[in-house]
Amino acid sequence: MPGMTARELLTGPREYFVRNDGDDANDGLSNSPAGAFKTPQKPWDLITETIDLGGRVATIKLGGTFTSGISDAGGRDIKPGVVSITAIDTANIPTITASGARNDAVLIGSAEVVVSHLRVGGAGSGLHSCHSGRISVGDGMVYDTCVEYHQFVDNAGWMVSYKPYKIVGGAGAHYFQHTNGYLGVGPVAVTLQGTPHFSTAFAVSTVSGCIEAGGVTFIGAATGHKFWRDIGGDIKTGNAGPNYFPGSLPGVGLSGFYDDKLGMPSGDWAPVYAGLGSGSQAMSNGSWHRVGDLVFINARCTWSGFSGHGGAVIGGLPFAAAVDQTIPIFHSGVSAGSGLQLTTWLSGGSNMLQLVACDPNGGSHGSVQVEASGDILITGCYRAVP
Repeated sequence: MPGMTARELLTGPREYFVRNDGDDANDGLSNSPAGAFKTPQKPWDLITETIDLGGRVATIKLGGTFTSGISDAGGRDIKPGVVSITAIDTANIPTITASGARNDAVLIGSAEVVVSHLRVGGAGSGLHSCHSGRISVGDGMVYDTCVEYHQFVDNAGWMVSYKPYKIVGGAGAHYFQHTNGYLGVGPVAVTLQGTPHFSTAFAVSTVSGCIEAGGVTFIGAATGHKFWRDIGGDIKTGNAGPNYFPGSLPGVGLSGFYDDKLGMPSGDWAPVYAGLGSGSQAMSNGSWHRVGDLVFINARCTWSGFSGHGGAVIGGLPFAAAVDQTIPIFHSGVSAGSGLQLTTWLSGGSNMLQLVACDPNGGSHGSVQVEASGDILITGCYRAVP
């Protein structure tokens, strides 16, 4: 379109460096004062405004202590792929103690990121996922004092921690889920240093949505209520009981479910990659849990030797969809076509995901043709028939 600047299409992994002695006028491509950026926000703006990830990984590497973090509150456009936010030196992790207008250390709206080897705290929350943003939390995280929350999901935000981490300061809550969010943890070891205080509760779930934290080993103690649930917020611990979370006061349950008493429906499902033809699936497994009419799914499907043709679909969803909707996916071995973005379409009344190639600039879209082999990781949520 006239007046639009073409994005750079990545053909391999890309690394951007951020250091206290850097400069945002640099290109960010080398780990030196003359090459690195100065602020964590700079590479994020560059990626979201000028880069087409093309299914690749762009990594933002931080070194030093920062008073501002990464903010994507508006959910700006990010092309298909993954952004990793981590340390230049994992033995000397960087600290983000955010203050001012952008007071969350890392705030993600709509994009998909992997965060690891950071110390986060400040005037807002440590990690915040909103508006269908997705944060996967890896190794080496340390949660320092936050005015709000350590891990915060709201408005269909999604966050999962799958590696051990430390808590060294208090907050309003360590886990806080609000308005159809999903916050998953474990099974990992969580170490509390000192005795941090949580002014609302250690785990808070309110206004639908779910905290799922089964199999976590909590090492150390905290003060404040163990949990708080209200307005349909649910907490799932794998039937670990009301004393599962750290705290000096009992949990508070005004509404919603705590699964030592009632439990939440959950189960397994087997995704089926299909088209017009047949093939061999080397791996097909997944899990789901349901909160009201929201179904949260995770699954992986790997196939080879597929001789079919036509539009590719993934069938076997545990419940039929209530309305037309999309579910974002990670993928490899499946091509959407040059300049197109791979997503899925789920028609109301169906339990089958159709793979769709979309023009991110608002052009036409169409079916993705079946591939002879590939690997798809599906993770998201959809609204199901009551």
